[in-house]
Amino acid sequence: MTLEADIIERIRADFPDAGTALAAMSVSGKTGRIARCIVFASNGSLEKMREYIQMAETDFRDVIVAGEYDETMRPVRDLCVSFLIASPDDFWIAETAKSIYKRGYSLTAVKSGPATVGPFDYTCDRSEGTATFSSDVHEIEIEKADRKWSVNSDDDLRRFGLDESLDDEERFRIQLDLYLSQK
Repeated sequence: MTLEADIIERIRADFPDAGTALAAMSVSGKTGRIARCIVFASNGSLEKMREYIQMAETDFRDVIVAGEYDETMRPVRDLCVSFLIASPDDFWIAETAKSIYKRGYSLTAVKSGPATVGPFDYTCDRSEGTATFSSDVHEIEIEKADRKWSVNSDDDLRRFGLDESLDDEERFRIQLDLYLSQK
């Protein structure tokens, strides 16, 4: 399996001996969330990377805890599809990002701020913002404002039910998936 581009970029940025780290990660066969957790938790240390790779062989959940949780066992980042969902403030886009990722889009930017409309029952309800996703041929921007979801695009979104903001995130993801399937 090949490593995702964001993982390769992060290894090159974090590890002094990026070539050796890339080789170790490639040989491990770990990709996606597990690979991101290993890279993040290793914090640029090749020795730690090897330890986390071995840990993932025993129980991958330990690696997820090391990469995504703080010392009090609270989730503080979501590495399922990107290193960019880097704090609880960014959790508002996590589920939608997972859906878009399945269509071949990478999260390239996230801007988050406090949500303006409650209720604030879950961590993901406390923030909103904009997120940009790119594929090889297309870029879209997703916005969540006042508990409503929308797509900023030059395309005709009417036939996909995305020509106006939606207050139901699940419905938004379904309509968005239909739109992306036509791209």
